[in-house]
Amino acid sequence: MRIDRQGTAEEVAAFVAERVPPDGCVVLIGGVDAGKTTLARALHRLLGGEVVDADLGQSTIGSPTAITLGTYDGGMRDGYFVGDTTPRGHLVLALCGALRMARRARRPLVVDTDGYIAGNAGRSYKLALIEALDPDLVVLLPKGMELELLRLSCEAETVCVRVSGVRQDPGGADQRSRGQLPCRVRPLPGGRGPLGGDKVAGDAARVRGACGSQHLLQDVGL
Repeated sequence: MRIDRQGTAEEVAAFVAERVPPDGCVVLIGGVDAGKTTLARALHRLLGGEVVDADLGQSTIGSPTAITLGTYDGGMRDGYFVGDTTPRGHLVLALCGALRMARRARRPLVVDTDGYIAGNAGRSYKLALIEALDPDLVVLLPKGMELELLRLSCEAETVCVRVSGVRQDPGGADQRSRGQLPCRVRPLPGGRGPLGGDKVAGDAARVRGACGSQHLLQDVGL
């Protein structure tokens, strides 16, 4: 894939920040250990606003198994409990949580996502997430060609970047990219969200309303 900018987290963040309006939203997409959170921290320092931490397995702002809203310095302000360390098998809840937190966020907004990008389900989930959030910019952090099909399918503006000096963790990275690591926290009974089945159904309806591509919704079970 063609890389639009490569450099330190601060250099890449400066490149990205120039393309995000003061009330805008930027979504970071990439595999495990691609540098998403490193870049999200640098971006947040430049932009201010808030961060939606949508990485269920490697949460930085809140605790694992929840999609959280807040800042890196101030911690979590709000959260949406999904009940697993992977979105796989919980794609509806993950989409609902990300959309709810984004709607409550102070702008500008940085959305740090998980590394689940493998296969049709992972790609469709990310495309549905992008469509629901309707960001001003999508930042792709590829290691090779794994995000090329997603880039070609994405209707939002995209840039491809690479962050230098990111720690690589070969052990478990491939499993985490497919959402295959076992859950460390017991899911809620019946797979319910934080506010009960009626609230989850209402959130799912709002995700449907936010997404125009019905094939994406079918792929993720909405």
